[in-house]
Amino acid sequence: METALTPNVAYLSMPSPRPTIDVEALLQAEKKLSRARLVGRLCWAYVVLLLVYWTVLMWWGDKWWPGTLLLYGPRWPVAVPLVMLMMLAGQWSRRAWLPCVIAGLMLVFPLTGFNIPFGTLLGSASEEHGKLRIVSFNANMGKIKMAVWEDFLKKSEPDIVVCQEWPLGSTRPELWSQGWHVQEHLGNLLVVSRWPIVKTELLRENELNIRGYVGWYEINTPFGPLCLADLHLPTPRGEGELEEALHGKWHKFGEIDLLSERRLHASRYVKEWLAKYPGPMILVGDFNLPCDSTIYGDVWNRYHDAFNEAGWGWGNTKWTHWYGMRIDHILHEKAWSCTKCWVGPQIGSDHLPLVADLVFTGGN
Repeated sequence: METALTPNVAYLSMPSPRPTIDVEALLQAEKKLSRARLVGRLCWAYVVLLLVYWTVLMWWGDKWWPGTLLLYGPRWPVAVPLVMLMMLAGQWSRRAWLPCVIAGLMLVFPLTGFNIPFGTLLGSASEEHGKLRIVSFNANMGKIKMAVWEDFLKKSEPDIVVCQEWPLGSTRPELWSQGWHVQEHLGNLLVVSRWPIVKTELLRENELNIRGYVGWYEINTPFGPLCLADLHLPTPRGEGELEEALHGKWHKFGEIDLLSERRLHASRYVKEWLAKYPGPMILVGDFNLPCDSTIYGDVWNRYHDAFNEAGWGWGNTKWTHWYGMRIDHILHEKAWSCTKCWVGPQIGSDHLPLVADLVFTGGN
């Protein structure tokens, strides 16, 4: 007997309708993802370009004319793309903030030279043996506001003032007539001290074979003889080669490299010339070299840089109309330690004064 099959209601039920797909939403999501990827790639590409820029500065600044142009040119324009990339990252990609932060740190510290004095934050040198305050200032051939200059000297209370581009016979602050010891040389160098200047030796332009001025001085201080050098080293502008190259005279680019070689030779000659004098030595002046110059690193790295040791910020001492850089330095040997270093106010020159407090430690 055949049994009638009863249909299974569950199997015969109508299939559930498929969910509707919002094609427009998918397209928008894909477009947003593509934009996020593009922004991320642009941000990482910017980091790579900054690395290339930094490499050119560190390896070829003052060696090869493209690096030299970048070394002495403005650096803030390379930060402009970061502002735009940060705006894009904020709108399209949170992950792109990582390369933006890396780029920002590169710009602030290695590329533009913001300094944090970690050594002085961890501890300060003992002032038991003697402390002195030194001011270095390029007076721009006397183009200064004398009242502002004298007011700055009274407020800062230096023990030694070292100037470059100080014309012979120019007006001196009234302060220096009150028992200070003043010496002017070569129509460029000036050293003023609270204590007697007992010895002086000069290195003249014809010995350097390039325009530059150097003086060595021995000063009798209450804590013993002090050996100090006043330096005004050759400028990268030379006889105008840099400006002429920037104005389209392409044949001048090769002369920039020749000038860099002469400046390197001059720095080496000055270093060897100073080595014959007793130390410990303090070197003060307008080096015409930023800290990331290959000449500065090759010749002057055995000395301690006072601003790197105890200064905050960028420490720009030379200003053009639209950017600044630090080319004035106070250097010292191991027997000294810097506890504080800062840049003074605008006095009328295109340079700002650099001030440092040094403590004699004997190398300890």
